[in-house]
Amino acid sequence: MDIVEISVSQTAKNMILLQDVFRKHQHEVEKKFDISYLEMELIQFVLKSGHLKMRDIANNFYIKLSTLTTIIDKAESHKLLKRVPSKEDRRVVFLEVTKKGEDIYNKYLDLMKDITQRIQKSMSAEEFNRFSSVTEKMLEMPLI
Repeated sequence: MDIVEISVSQTAKNMILLQDVFRKHQHEVEKKFDISYLEMELIQFVLKSGHLKMRDIANNFYIKLSTLTTIIDKAESHKLLKRVPSKEDRRVVFLEVTKKGEDIYNKYLDLMKDITQRIQKSMSAEEFNRFSSVTEKMLEMPLI
């Protein structure tokens, strides 16, 4: 194997290890904020995307509408999200984030900033800038 093949192989292994780190992060978020990670993702998605139909949200998360309905029932009972019926079409339901949902999301953002600062402190300025550039590039490219 040449150096490039070894580097690709090691990077693939590291990405698998990162999945475990992210899974642990999800578990910690669930404990800290007392909501499921999917509820947090829904809050983030609705805040980012605005007034969306439930069907569009289900499609984005690759889940059935019935599955989304169950998740939203739970999020509504926690007062994180609320359903808003369309004024034009009674069959259409939109989702909005409540004040409580926004507050929890803002606390989550603070947590993410803290984690990012810890990452930054563990690297040189050049390494962190390169890390930041690589993560941006990864977000731009289709991985699958």
